[in-house]
Amino acid sequence: MDLPTCLLARLHGKRLVLEVNGGLGDVPIAHPRARTLAPLLRLLARTEFRLAHSVICVSPGLQAWVRRTARGHTDVRWARNGADPELVRRRRSAAVPAYACFVGVLAGWQGIELLLAASASPHWPQGVGLQVVGDGQHAGLVRHAARKLPHIRYHGRLPRDRALEVLAASSVSLCLPTSDLERNQINGIPFKLLDSLVLGVPAVVSPLRQQTNTVLLAQGGITVEETARHVALAVADLVGQSRDSERRALSTRSAALLSWEYAIDTAEAAVAPAG
Repeated sequence: MDLPTCLLARLHGKRLVLEVNGGLGDVPIAHPRARTLAPLLRLLARTEFRLAHSVICVSPGLQAWVRRTARGHTDVRWARNGADPELVRRRRSAAVPAYACFVGVLAGWQGIELLLAASASPHWPQGVGLQVVGDGQHAGLVRHAARKLPHIRYHGRLPRDRALEVLAASSVSLCLPTSDLERNQINGIPFKLLDSLVLGVPAVVSPLRQQTNTVLLAQGGITVEETARHVALAVADLVGQSRDSERRALSTRSAALLSWEYAIDTAEAAVAPAG
């Protein structure tokens, strides 16, 4: 949120277009003490949406929320998150020994506890590691697990280029945002899932509609029940299918189907003055 910039843009006669990647539900999950600020945050959001000429959302659920919040005062569009098709150039063979990978913010909505429980499950494939890249609320849980279990490696936060290297060499990526949280139900496709597929790395995903539709479209992963057993078995299944020809085909397919080009077209239409 940046109300002063929005006000300045309108005062100077500039066309104001906002992008919405998430709702306000993240705040109380990441910072429980901030719940008392919810009315103020809603007021700020409503004011900014009404000031905007157009708002672009990354999912239909966020589009509906912005429309309710703005109460008809703003043009609201949606365009799904897209992948950089140039990531196909960074595709590589799976590392040996194989490992699964999580890249992202270690927040309360990301299913980190499920991920760690799966890696400690007797169903986790023998000889397969788990590498975690990121920082956040649950970093302590990951550090503790990495001290206890030698097959877990915690990198902490890495520059994007280095994080992509870790992801590209993995046999499977994990994208397990908790499906019963409203913020996950209305948010868009996680960028880490898109990056993974364009790099040719199949994904194990939780049963959220946009994730399920994405892996089905790209033919690049498995949607699982949110239990440690199901996640571990899915990792074992995908690791066993990590042949280079399959990764190359997944990468090519995903770059064509999941590119950000449609989102760019939507943004250009929103920025251009009407008429």
